[in-house]
Amino acid sequence: MKINESKHGFVVKKRTEVSELNATMYEMEHIKTHLKLAWLKRDEENKTFGIAFKTLPSDDSGVFHILEHSVLCGSQKYPVKEPFVELMKSSMSTFLNALTFEDKTFYPISSRNNQDFMNLTKVYLDAVFNPLILNKKEIFLQEGWHVEATEKPTYKGVVLNEMKGAFSSPREIMMNALNRALFKDNCYQYVSGGDPESITDLTYEQFIQTYQKYYHPSNAFVFLDGDVPLDDVLELLNQEYLSSMEANLPIEGPIYQQPVQISRQVVDYEIGEEENAENKYRMAWGNVIGSYQDYEKVIAMQVLSDVLCGDNQAVLNKALLEKGLAENVYLAINDGELQNWCQLEVDHIKEENLDQVKEIVFDTLQTLIKKGIDRQQLDATLAYLELNLKERNFGGYPQGIIFGFQVLESWLYGGKPEAHLEYGKIFDDLKKKVNEGYFENLIQEVLLENKHSCEIVLKPSKELGKIRREKEEKKLTNVLNSMTDVQKQQLQIEQKQLDAFQQAPDTLENLNTLPKLNLEDIEAKVQKISSKLIDLEGCKVLKHSTETNGIYYYALYFNIDHLDLNQISTLSFICSLLGNISTIKHSAKDLSTKIRLLCGTMNYSINTYETTNKENQVYFKATFSTLEENEQEALQLLVEILQESVFDQEKMIRDILKQRIISLKQAITMSGHSLSMKRVLAMVSPSGVIDEYSSGIAYYKWLKELDDHFDFVALKQKLESVYQNVCFYNRLTLSFTGNDDTNLEKQALYLKETLKISDALEKAIIKPFSIKKEGIIIPSDIAYASKGGYLLETSKITPLASNIISLAYLWNAVRVQGGAYGTGLVSRASGFTCCYSYRDPNGKESLKKYEKCGTFLKDYLKENHDLTGFIIGTLSGLMPLMMPYNIGKYGDLYYFNQKDEKARQEQLEAILNVDKDELLEIAKEIDETLEKGGICIIGGKNQIDQCDLDEIISL
Repeated sequence: MKINESKHGFVVKKRTEVSELNATMYEMEHIKTHLKLAWLKRDEENKTFGIAFKTLPSDDSGVFHILEHSVLCGSQKYPVKEPFVELMKSSMSTFLNALTFEDKTFYPISSRNNQDFMNLTKVYLDAVFNPLILNKKEIFLQEGWHVEATEKPTYKGVVLNEMKGAFSSPREIMMNALNRALFKDNCYQYVSGGDPESITDLTYEQFIQTYQKYYHPSNAFVFLDGDVPLDDVLELLNQEYLSSMEANLPIEGPIYQQPVQISRQVVDYEIGEEENAENKYRMAWGNVIGSYQDYEKVIAMQVLSDVLCGDNQAVLNKALLEKGLAENVYLAINDGELQNWCQLEVDHIKEENLDQVKEIVFDTLQTLIKKGIDRQQLDATLAYLELNLKERNFGGYPQGIIFGFQVLESWLYGGKPEAHLEYGKIFDDLKKKVNEGYFENLIQEVLLENKHSCEIVLKPSKELGKIRREKEEKKLTNVLNSMTDVQKQQLQIEQKQLDAFQQAPDTLENLNTLPKLNLEDIEAKVQKISSKLIDLEGCKVLKHSTETNGIYYYALYFNIDHLDLNQISTLSFICSLLGNISTIKHSAKDLSTKIRLLCGTMNYSINTYETTNKENQVYFKATFSTLEENEQEALQLLVEILQESVFDQEKMIRDILKQRIISLKQAITMSGHSLSMKRVLAMVSPSGVIDEYSSGIAYYKWLKELDDHFDFVALKQKLESVYQNVCFYNRLTLSFTGNDDTNLEKQALYLKETLKISDALEKAIIKPFSIKKEGIIIPSDIAYASKGGYLLETSKITPLASNIISLAYLWNAVRVQGGAYGTGLVSRASGFTCCYSYRDPNGKESLKKYEKCGTFLKDYLKENHDLTGFIIGTLSGLMPLMMPYNIGKYGDLYYFNQKDEKARQEQLEAILNVDKDELLEIAKEIDETLEKGGICIIGGKNQIDQCDLDEIISL
């Protein structure tokens, strides 16, 4: 395409080569409405579409967050109640979601299937431009908030409960407080997701007015990535929407916040009634770095973040930890906004030590400026960060989705859309500046002499939760008491209308409006992984050959089925120590530097695997990624850590112990659904028990006991005993992912020559916990409720049954009607089946609803529903998007779970040719399993007390 070329109402404004991605960026604009479009054209099968709107909050009501949820609840062309859910049921999407940021709302999708990509794009475009919210108030009441007019009225709503869960996190509260202080004159002062106290002040009329102002093509940014059918997308946009619309004045802003300096402000946050409040203060400094255009400075601050706080050997951490004044220090870089900023936070401080902590932090920074930062450390961090950024490993997110985020980080404010996609020149320049005092000057400019800064202290409160609940009850009482009889009648009418709206099924006519894939539109074939199991020097080697751009991925799996549960917890703690404590050859600081010089990642974990016949395998896993030229040295360093770590550093080890306790407590509070399901699995499975003692509630309690009764002599003996009893060559499976490596045999020989050989080891006998109903109290108003067990028989089509129940029953019963933010039925190949809820306002009711899952499925099948959509959606879930960096991960998983390519293909075909009678049998089994299953509910005391439980634990 050429500059100034016109097509379907769009004109090409600019064309830019993005060499690091082997791509071309095309910028276009719709001539009539001025909608902006950027296409990152590259050879990528997974196609991405996203439409974003500049959305600038003016209060804490979370209006844009509620809009994000609500516009996906039906549109004029597709008048079904939950098109988003219908697409989840029946799409081959690799990403399907929407996200609210501080100043924008983004609706992205991606799919490898051309037809599916266009279907999803059509539904999303109609959702944002023609939503049913304009004449369906029930959507606002459901997704935002409403008064549940029952015997004891309460506030209810999906976003309301989501944000109640978010406000359980001290980090969320700290970030909100810092934003409010730093940006007191622009939109960033507000909680874009919504403050639960303010959400219930938003009216439907304000909600609609906000939509009409912001959701307009003149305020829209469309992003495309990959091998998209551009002509079809442009024609759809112009013909169906833009050609009939007029241009609006653009939304101005956000405005730049002029520098402010805010002295210490104190904000309360909730802790549990059983917690010791003595050392629970948190202290943070917020500092503005610069504008969105200062991308080099943002990357440089990420380098400083690692140098100053990257681990316990980093200068700031060490300065505070050595004096026992804090338990954790971190420097977070908050970019992606008009003005990027950072927060330097110190956690777990005693009130009387706040000023001393502040003095040490700033004195340490001043000393660094005077004496200079260790050059080797800077070089190591630059190498480490460059490898990580260029690898573009975005975890569970497809690359195109993250590229969309990065494009908006500049484009939204009038910058170049490609500005944040390339890193090479930035790192070249930063490496030159290392010896010019650049990083020392940056500390001075951003952290010490910044005229745009603030200081926040979080104060622990055992009463805050109670005060908040009483305040909400009083507010609701006042609202109800101030109502006239006519208003109360209207409230009752709205409640009945909402109930009827939520319970009424979509008509077949409405459902048929949605564009759907047919089975013939998809190719139900598992993605081939070029894997071989070979023997090298007597070692089992899983070799995954693929193009990885010169990056090699290694994983060493050591069978540890001989360890008992106490040893499992000990080894899990050792995983936190390895690489963070000294070895015989290197101090902890030198080791940290060397890891960064050689590796992109180096991690340790305990992994359990279950086969379809419920056989359990447990491994200690050590992984690293490195550039091809560093392969040998990186492997040697890993072996040094595995064989020569020294466990005599009491202060260092205890600091890490306290940090693990903090991070696990945070995980329990914010991701309780995962922890509660893990707890239920432990009631029925040995592998679940191992997971519990390596990363669950049992491990948290083990760590707490260790800290409460700390005996270093005994701990050191325990650590050394387990450490010496793990890494044996004859219990090793080696995994390699990369180009065809001619040195692999050499690496296997090196491992054979350096690792120990074990005698025969007896497998430890590990028994499941007993089935019980268990509650775990956390400081929160919401809950995570799980219930489950093992099916009597495993089946290849159980994922289909789970998909139907999750999206056709639980979504409506637990999320839509119950108000939980998330829910589902998880099923594993081993037969473990478990229902869960996420940020749930009524865990007790959810547990009751789980018992009807099987009955629902039986009734649903008897009504002879077409299962095509569910089949397609289930197949999509079993055909994950594989990138070079995760091909080895999937290959290893399939090997240990004994799911070879043939078995995976057979499962796809079984689902494709599903037998409804078999589904009916599974429905019966699900009913029996959930009726007798174990229960774990993690939540606030007010929720736990409502449930009839066998055992209650306070954390």
